[in-house]
Amino acid sequence: MEKRWKGDCLSGSYKPCIVFRTSTNILFILLFLMPVSGISQVYPVKVDRKWGLVNGAGKLVAESVYDAIQTLDEEHSIVVRDGKYGLLSSSGKLLIATQYTFLKPFNKELILTNTGGNCENGDCEGGKWGLIHLENGNEIKPQFSLIKSFDAGGFALVNVGGECSYLDCEGGKWGLVDTLGVLRIPADYLALKIANAQEALVQTDAGWGMFNLSQDKMLIPPIYGELERVGKNRVTMKTRKKYGVLTDQGDTLIAPRYEGILDAKKGFLAYQEGRKFGLMDSVGNHLTTARFDLVEMADFGWVKVKDGGMWGLLDMQDREIIGPVLRNIGKIGPGYAAVQRGPVWGVIDRNGTFFIRDKYEILEVVNDSVFMVQEKKYHKWLNQEGKITQTLAFEEISKWENNVAKVRIGKYWGVINSQGKWLAPPRFVEVKIVNMVGKARRKGRKWEYFYFDEAGNPSKIKRIVLIRKDGEPEDQGMGVGFNLGWFFSNSKQAWGLRNPVTKRVLIAPQFAEIELVPNSNLTAVKSQVENDFALAWGLVDHLSGEVVIEPLFSRIYTRDFLSGNTARAIYLNSGRFALLRQSGEVLNFDKAAFIGEFIEGVARINLGGYLDWNKQGGIDTVGMERRFDRKTQRRTVYFQYCQQGKWGFIEQNGKVVCPVKFETALDFDNGLARIRVEGKWGLLNRKFEVVVPPRYDFIENLYVEDGNILLTVGMDRNEFGFIDENGEIAILPKFGEVTQFREGLVRVRQDSLWGFADRDGNMVIQPQYREAGDFYEGRARVRNKRNWGYIDPQGKAITKQVYLRAGDFHEGRAWVQMGKFFGYLDLVGTLVIPAVYTRVNDFSDGLAAAQRKGSYGLINAQGHWVLSPRFYRIKNFQDSLAVVQDGGKFGMVNPQGKLVVKPQYRQLGNFYEGLAVVREKLEFGFVDHLGNTKIPCQFANAGPFSCGRAAVFINGKWGFVDSTGTSRVRNRFPKVRDFRENRAAVRVGDKWGFINPEGRMTVPATFDEVGDFENGRAAIFVEDKGWGFVNTDGTLVIPCRFQAVGQFRNGLVPVKSANKWGIINQFGAQVTLFKYDEIRPYHEGLAPALLKRKVGVVNGQGKVLVPPSFDTVKRIGNLIRIESADALGYIDPMGNWIWQPSK
Repeated sequence: MEKRWKGDCLSGSYKPCIVFRTSTNILFILLFLMPVSGISQVYPVKVDRKWGLVNGAGKLVAESVYDAIQTLDEEHSIVVRDGKYGLLSSSGKLLIATQYTFLKPFNKELILTNTGGNCENGDCEGGKWGLIHLENGNEIKPQFSLIKSFDAGGFALVNVGGECSYLDCEGGKWGLVDTLGVLRIPADYLALKIANAQEALVQTDAGWGMFNLSQDKMLIPPIYGELERVGKNRVTMKTRKKYGVLTDQGDTLIAPRYEGILDAKKGFLAYQEGRKFGLMDSVGNHLTTARFDLVEMADFGWVKVKDGGMWGLLDMQDREIIGPVLRNIGKIGPGYAAVQRGPVWGVIDRNGTFFIRDKYEILEVVNDSVFMVQEKKYHKWLNQEGKITQTLAFEEISKWENNVAKVRIGKYWGVINSQGKWLAPPRFVEVKIVNMVGKARRKGRKWEYFYFDEAGNPSKIKRIVLIRKDGEPEDQGMGVGFNLGWFFSNSKQAWGLRNPVTKRVLIAPQFAEIELVPNSNLTAVKSQVENDFALAWGLVDHLSGEVVIEPLFSRIYTRDFLSGNTARAIYLNSGRFALLRQSGEVLNFDKAAFIGEFIEGVARINLGGYLDWNKQGGIDTVGMERRFDRKTQRRTVYFQYCQQGKWGFIEQNGKVVCPVKFETALDFDNGLARIRVEGKWGLLNRKFEVVVPPRYDFIENLYVEDGNILLTVGMDRNEFGFIDENGEIAILPKFGEVTQFREGLVRVRQDSLWGFADRDGNMVIQPQYREAGDFYEGRARVRNKRNWGYIDPQGKAITKQVYLRAGDFHEGRAWVQMGKFFGYLDLVGTLVIPAVYTRVNDFSDGLAAAQRKGSYGLINAQGHWVLSPRFYRIKNFQDSLAVVQDGGKFGMVNPQGKLVVKPQYRQLGNFYEGLAVVREKLEFGFVDHLGNTKIPCQFANAGPFSCGRAAVFINGKWGFVDSTGTSRVRNRFPKVRDFRENRAAVRVGDKWGFINPEGRMTVPATFDEVGDFENGRAAIFVEDKGWGFVNTDGTLVIPCRFQAVGQFRNGLVPVKSANKWGIINQFGAQVTLFKYDEIRPYHEGLAPALLKRKVGVVNGQGKVLVPPSFDTVKRIGNLIRIESADALGYIDPMGNWIWQPSK
């Protein structure tokens, strides 16, 4: 059993099947195929072997007189009567009489109609095709030999008189139907192409022309050999083997005299004479002669040209600034261009003179007048005259922001401006820059602040932190943000409050941190005075400067006021909870051990209980602030569990609105709250009435659909069913193994055979199949013997069981195997895409990869090749892009089948943080989703981006760059790993440590081996000692004493000691005994534990939920499946038995 009555039977967009009897005992089986949107939705019903329609209230809206009904959407249904097809509205009105040989959907708006065709089994041959628009009723009578879709603009191409197959036609004439079902271009043309949503190119015997759809007329007469739009108002044309340019009105702009014309960007054109290109403007004036392989317009009047694989620069008067001798061209400004000649960079002026010689491996344009170069360990600042204005030696520099950057010399950081002047000398272990404020900290000291203006020069004005009245702090890192007057005192290292107009100090600097209380005039402040619960918090009225609440609280969660609640639970230093109202009033309760968040206007409260500091987990867990431990002199995060006491509910004014009398009470959800009394569960409504007496062993998974509520209930955790919000039994617990609800039906197994039940527990489809899949888009695949077929939600066979293999439906298509080949069925079982492919994938983003004659391409839902089959491989779409392989090179396509990255790279990785690693020849770089080269191929190796950094390999060493390609961590490490939780493992010599994204060593390289950070912990190994764990600051939080360790999950990790495995928490405390042969990684608080070749399950408290006596433990959906040779059972993540092991 994969999941027993835990399925999402009501939360999806599909209405389940319902079986009921009317007063006349007529059995209706409601088949809900389409998304529900209230009572306007209609559903097919069958009475005396004939089909009709009812609405969501069960009222018959169409008499049961039809042989078949297929619901298209909420408003339309296809009906069949006496072998003829028609169209029915949701009100039961016959919109299209039953007169057609066949009807089927063409797209979301249009339906195909056929007359005279051989349409047995839903597959038509011959006849004539027409179209009906669902919304406006436009109808084009059947007259076409073929109607096929064209993705651009949603148009349909139609053919008259051709010899047509399913996909295309030979001969005949073509026309165009728009998305409204209107014949916009008569079928009079030999060929037709869609240029854009307003224009179509058409071909007659005389040539090509352009038809404007918005004006319904031919703007360019069909007399040209070729036509192609370039730019906004221009069209290239070909006549007598020469190319020219027309306006989009058909006027000749440039006479046809060129071998080719291309778009050269920024409104310019590249013209071809012979095999070479030159540059001309939009009216044909030549700006350069045709002597290059490629020409392209750049910024500030520079022209980039390429010849023989090398780049050069011209001006718009065709004057050569520098010949094609450049490997790359970097940033271009009004009077300069950064260029790379060979492996080194320099800067030239508009005369081509190097005012900064090309001898630097690294060159950065700081701004239009300042350039920075690196020469060995020295960084030099040069002006536009090429003169050195500053020289500094440092190992690392950050990205320039607001004309300032952080630099590191040895172990210490400083800050320089764009002129290379020191704003903060290099004596700090950590530096942060936010807007125009610098924040620096020396070892063992508090933060120091300095300020600068937009030019990067030191500011004499002390920064006033302005407070916005309408939101969160702008600067979360500084803990501040609005427009009223908090300021920071450098001398006292504290925050104070003053009126920014009168400059009068309202509160002297005394607070360590400040944080706005949203939608109020209050600011939460943190005291600098320490106590057992770290620094204490209070409230200040930042308009008057009055301290409303002295700093008494362990924490004030100001962000929770954003939800609109006027009160929030706070934790007092006394160890009890209170209620803080937004006005600043504190409401105390006698012995309040816990107060939850306000949900649906009320919050849970526990009176008389206590927080167990030694017990973790549970439904009532709350994470508290760091507490100061005087024995260890450390601050530690504790998790508490609320023990004993009684539960009830309070309102935001502090009034107890529900008596505190329950063993447990959970938060309200859709007007219901679960309560527990004497170990049994019941339900409470918002009037605090017990609507379901506590009699169930569990109540879980509340589902809502169309205003109806169902909850999963169980007795003895052995049999399962559903109750409604009033406690009435909706589904009797009577099934054996079940899966999740999908589309209103749940798959059930009895006596080794599978069937389907509806939400009322009725067996809609009796157990009869040897194997079955879930319903997808109203269809499920089933088999009794070897072959597969499909059924609908009534159990009616859509197809015979004739397919060797079958997939689930996705986007209206399911693949099937017939012999050695694959094709696709539609929802009525018609083979709409012939079985001619050797391999296929599911449809995604409107496309599916298909292989034919050894090559892959992309087909659309009509089987048309959107991307012709010419690739060795096409991977699945990720972030709306799919990798394609052509020979030994890789590229990328989008869902429209357009190559956004041509197959040119030897390697192409997946996208991470918007960039993908590519390899060209022997060098690596990065491209974005549009195929643009963001970081040129220049590295010997490179890894994916994580935490804003990517590892790159240069000259035998690894370092890290940011998304612009700027070096953030100098290449100095023999080995590195990717960043995880803002830390990357690096090797220095033969030892490992960790750095942060700025390259600072936060964990010294003193370990023989390390793992990645997870949950704020990283495993470290020391020879002759063993494995332990450090935190992100490098503190050894768990000593090195274990033989082996696993990975942290939710604060727990398996470890091995004395050849046995046990579990510890993130502080090193033992959670289980060390007695197991193996413990696999935790998942949601549970871990498989092996002992003597048998497996069981332990939870996060070390409790053995399942003794190690089974053969396998496997996660199935939201449950854990436990199986041995003669028994099978399921538990939920809390360790409760969902299904006791049974044979």
